[in-house]
Amino acid sequence: LGAGGAARAAVFGLAQEGVEKIYIANRTREKAESQIELAPDVIEVIDWKQRSSLLPEMNFIANTTSLGMSGKGTLDMDFSSANPDLLVHDIVYNPLYTELLKEARAHDLRILTGIGMLLYQAQPAFEAWYGILPEVTERLEEKVLA
Repeated sequence: LGAGGAARAAVFGLAQEGVEKIYIANRTREKAESQIELAPDVIEVIDWKQRSSLLPEMNFIANTTSLGMSGKGTLDMDFSSANPDLLVHDIVYNPLYTELLKEARAHDLRILTGIGMLLYQAQPAFEAWYGILPEVTERLEEKVLA
């Protein structure tokens, strides 16, 4: 979900890993269509209003929009017919547990918070400032969340 820089990186990574089908939905369809060039054989753009309708066949969904972030509105999804093995990832990290993730968890789906996004974005900045590239570990995550 989304078609900005984070979505572009996610699509590129998924395509590199050999994912056979990638659906992209964005509030502006034209922006979603700009992602097709990354992997034209596997990307299909769908309308924003269709974002919940394909959940029965999906294994993974990632929110790369600002929806769900503090002060940015919520991202409504209907998980009632979702594949029970679906992994729901929200790159938003403020709040850490977005309404999207809470709703997914209420449907017994696996979730992945945006803390990794925060930590891996911070790595190069920390290195630029201090000359040390920190290792992202569980311990570091715990310290940041404390």
